[in-house]
Amino acid sequence: LTGLYNRRTLFSKSNELLEENPTTTMWAIMVDVDNFKMINDSHGHAYGDLILQTIGESLQSFTSPILIAGRLGGDEFVIITTDPDIKSLASAINSQILQRIEVVRKSDQPVTLSMGVSCLNLATYTDENPLEQLILEADQALYRAKDQGKNQIFFATGRRTRRTFTKQEH
Repeated sequence: LTGLYNRRTLFSKSNELLEENPTTTMWAIMVDVDNFKMINDSHGHAYGDLILQTIGESLQSFTSPILIAGRLGGDEFVIITTDPDIKSLASAINSQILQRIEVVRKSDQPVTLSMGVSCLNLATYTDENPLEQLILEADQALYRAKDQGKNQIFFATGRRTRRTFTKQEH
């Protein structure tokens, strides 16, 4: 539907990126459409699919050897990257998605996104499954963004045992 990797391929490609960069900092950005169920219920699933396709096209334009994008399911997307300029990247992704959605939007109700960002320094990370941990922490930041009013980006920072979140307005 979106032209992006599905969950299985996303994990496979992301693990390859991890293996190629074993001592770098790896970032995950989770993207979720705010009130997506209401969009589907109000305008139909075909319109919901159009929103998902538009997000997929936007994320495809960012893919590179250091950035992998995929759809986890429903209206949840994830980007895995080693790009160190993560704040600018997250902001650019948000802006481009919203600009493209504006072209296809059917109602006066704006479509907004919540995003969660996390990072792991692979040089110091010693637990198994760094990719799963990275995505879990991005998901927690995403839900923090949703809990704090939606339409924003939250960054998970600090040690895993004392996670703090910072908000970036878009």
